[in-house]
Amino acid sequence: MLLVCYLATMAPGVTFWDAGEFIAAAHGFGIPHPPGTPLYVALGHVWVLAFERLLGGARAMILLSATCTALAGASTAWVLAREVRARDAAWGALAGVLCAGLMTSVWANATETEVYAVSLLHVALLLACASRAADDFDAAGERWIRCAAYGIALAPAVHLSALVGVPAVIALAARTRDGRWRLDRVLLLGGVLIASAGVGRVSAWLVAVGVVVTLISSTVAPRRADPAGGKFRLRPSVRWNPFVVLALASLAYSALLILLLRSRHDPALNQGNPSSFGALADVVARRQYDVAGLLPRQAPVWLQVANLAQYADWQIALDWGRGIFTTPARVLAALAFVALAIVGARAMRRDDRRLADALLVLLLCGTLGVAAYLNLKAGASLGWGVLPDSTPHEARERDYFFVLGFWAWGCLAGYGALALARRRGAPW
Repeated sequence: MLLVCYLATMAPGVTFWDAGEFIAAAHGFGIPHPPGTPLYVALGHVWVLAFERLLGGARAMILLSATCTALAGASTAWVLAREVRARDAAWGALAGVLCAGLMTSVWANATETEVYAVSLLHVALLLACASRAADDFDAAGERWIRCAAYGIALAPAVHLSALVGVPAVIALAARTRDGRWRLDRVLLLGGVLIASAGVGRVSAWLVAVGVVVTLISSTVAPRRADPAGGKFRLRPSVRWNPFVVLALASLAYSALLILLLRSRHDPALNQGNPSSFGALADVVARRQYDVAGLLPRQAPVWLQVANLAQYADWQIALDWGRGIFTTPARVLAALAFVALAIVGARAMRRDDRRLADALLVLLLCGTLGVAAYLNLKAGASLGWGVLPDSTPHEARERDYFFVLGFWAWGCLAGYGALALARRRGAPW
């Protein structure tokens, strides 16, 4: 359903900003602007080879975005239906992913050439791995944990934004249905998350901390309830070798070497020319940009939160406003979806607390967490007349940074619609 909607509304060709560069990079297997996104470009190159003659290069890459977003919806619906073991869980999953997939920012990414569609699918697949691992704490579950760790380590080669969803993956994979936490899994996946962030920022100390945390995870003995005595007993059979996990992570990080190897062939598009290890580090860490730290804030905190609220206002009924400027009707529509999400979160916590908490973690990390971490300047259309004219603003609107948060919001709002239908005894 989502794919049909995206195909009916996809851009006719090259759109603004990064789309043309990504299309050119995929066509010639080149290197776009830092951080280079080598796995996205490699996937795009294969996709263009498969569909260029039929659709042309630009439309082929847009089809990749549409397909990845639709697959993210399918994967998320599978997780929702699998985790919530209620009679009508499938309808809640369907309503959730339809709301999530038609959020304005998600929809826009799905209908143009943009890396965030592939990043969204990456997170959805990680959540699927976590769901498979969560219900099996023996050897099979640990294989899914290793798969999740490998997927987390692939994030720097896809796009670092995928790491925003990893806390939700941990919250789902490391918790039993009765609410107990598996500390060993928290440490293992948390260590890979820290190390992956270090690789993405080319920070040796972050990588070292991640490796240490991963090694510590193997010293925490997993425990299971003894069916006979109701006590806890050690289950050494489900321990993992942390060096195997680190080897898998290293294999995933090696995908960044695509940039080094390809740049030495001097492709037509070769941003940053990462043909040496030093230049590769500069590209991966985006050192050509002035990457802001957490402090000092580049804009007042209230304005950064207001900017997030502005982007949230665009998600539900964009046509009910005057372009980027809101109207009372559009505000009411957004507030209605906020209310639906609150109803959905409460209903899901009753049906499956583990999944509800994971989605809430994704919502918080994808909204307030992203706003805090990125420390953006004042929005392109916000703060004028309030801040001094000399205040720096973002070059364009950055709503796409918050896509994972809006995705979680849509999932909860759709489930809230199901909860309201349940209360009123409405037909399916």
